[in-house]
Amino acid sequence: MKEIEKLKLSKEMKKILSLGVEGGGLDVYERANKIIIESGSSGGILDEDPVRKWGEKFDTLESWWLHFTTQHGIYWICFHLYFTDVSVKDFVLQKVKNFDSTYFGNDFHKNDWLFFINDYKQ
Repeated sequence: MKEIEKLKLSKEMKKILSLGVEGGGLDVYERANKIIIESGSSGGILDEDPVRKWGEKFDTLESWWLHFTTQHGIYWICFHLYFTDVSVKDFVLQKVKNFDSTYFGNDFHKNDWLFFINDYKQ
């Protein structure tokens, strides 16, 4: 974790995504060598819940996305998208468009992502 914090401070990484949910969130960075870094933290909703921090490396954006969507299942769409770098906008847009939201009975979360990616001026 300390290695990732040092890299963030050295500006050797560019933030490409920022996501959050109640109680936590994560930032995704890309290094010059195209290695993807996820840095996140979560604090429980209750005072006694522990604060957790993590940092992980991935060889590609696609491998990070597979990890993210596998880890959170269909609920990845419930994250709030706060920042999308223009370099990954099309990648994220295709993933969101391909998401089957029939489980939720509506497109509420999917539409939030699409609005943010397409319309919101960052």
